[in-house]
Amino acid sequence: MNHGGRNKRWCDNCRPNIKEYQRSWGLKNLYNLTPKQYNEILAAQNGGCAICGSTKRLAVDHSHDSKQVRGILCFRYNTNLAVLENTSWVFNAESYLAKQIYDPEMITG
Repeated sequence: MNHGGRNKRWCDNCRPNIKEYQRSWGLKNLYNLTPKQYNEILAAQNGGCAICGSTKRLAVDHSHDSKQVRGILCFRYNTNLAVLENTSWVFNAESYLAKQIYDPEMITG
């Protein structure tokens, strides 16, 4: 079997394992988890997102500071938590809301 990419048999024989390998590699290198540990976390959460229970588009949720895994969330709640963790935008939003409302007559030209 030629693994140099020239032999079509290589692709046919190895293709089913590529996604599994990539998933295992990603879990280990990004979150220091094995697939078994991932599955155990997911089972402890009744097979879905720890917040809403969805089983679609799941992601490993982790602290960006400590890198500790907190659980598994759906894409929606994982991205929403990322926004909540970065609270610097709150001050900017409060400042924006406190500004005077746009008045076209105030603009001179």
